Amino acid sequence: MARLGTLNGSLEARFTCSEHGSPRVRVQARPPLELRGPFAGAGVPDYFLRNTTAGLLDGDAYRVDVTAAAGTSVHVGASSASKVYAGESSLDVRLAVEPGALLVWGPHATILHAGASYCQETRLALAPGGRAILAEVLVLGRLARGERFQFQRLESLLEVSPPACDPLYSEAYSVTPGPDLIAGLAGHGVLVSVYALGFDPSEAGAGFDAALTATCLAGWSALPNGCGAVFRALSGSLSQGARFAEEALAGLPSGASGRPRC
Repeated sequence: MARLGTLNGSLEARFTCSEHGSPRVRVQARPPLELRGPFAGAGVPDYFLRNTTAGLLDGDAYRVDVTAAAGTSVHVGASSASKVYAGESSLDVRLAVEPGALLVWGPHATILHAGASYCQETRLALAPGGRAILAEVLVLGRLARGERFQFQRLESLLEVSPPACDPLYSEAYSVTPGPDLIAGLAGHGVLVSVYALGFDPSEAGAGFDAALTATCLAGWSALPNGCGAVFRALSGSLSQGARFAEEALAGLPSGASGRPRC
C-alpha cells in the first residue's frame, strides 16, 4: 500500500447516548471536513460526513476517526458522492465500536475521475459484542459522461480487529485500468460492497438474500474467523448501485435502511 500523505483535513467524532436515550456527539474537525446533524430519518436521527470543497484534489490527504461508545447506535452517511479528481489523494478512516454498540457507516459513494490516483484505508477496531455495517459504492469513472476506467490507480485496504489484537479479517487490493479489470467486473462501472461485521453470518445472509433480484449481479459470503458477512453487487450506474446498497442495508437486522435507534 502507498503511504498516506500529510494531513490537510481531519475529523474526529465520538458518539455516546444521553441519559434520555438520544445520541450525542463530540466533534473536532479541521476544514474542509465537517459533520452535519442530527437529521430526522426513519424515526431516528442521521449524521452526514461532508467535504465542503468540490472533492478530493491532487495532494489532498484526509483523516477521519469515528467512535461509537458502549451501548450507542448511530448512522453516519454521506450527503453526496465524493469526487476524486486527477492527481494523488488519500483517505484514512479509523472506526471504533465498543461493546454493545452499533455503527452504520455509509453508504458512501466515491467517483474516480480520469487521472485519479487514490488510496483509501479503513481500519475498524471492533470490540466483543459490538457490531458495524460498512457500505461503499465505488464508481470507476463519470459514467453519465461516458467516462469509465480512465483513472490511474486505486489502492484499498480494509482491516477489522478486536482492540489491541491481530486482525480478524483484512483485504487489500491495488488495481489499474485494463482488460483484466474490465473483464473481472463484466464491463460494469460500479462496485457495491456492504459488510455486516460482528453479525452472525447466517443472520446477515438472510438479510442480504432479500436484496438479491434477477436483475442484480450480486451475491454474499461469510467472512473468516466469524467476523460476519459481505454483500457485493455490480451495476451500471451510481443510482442503481446506491439502490442496491440501501436494499442490502434494509435487509439487515439493525433496522430499516440501516438506521438503528440509540
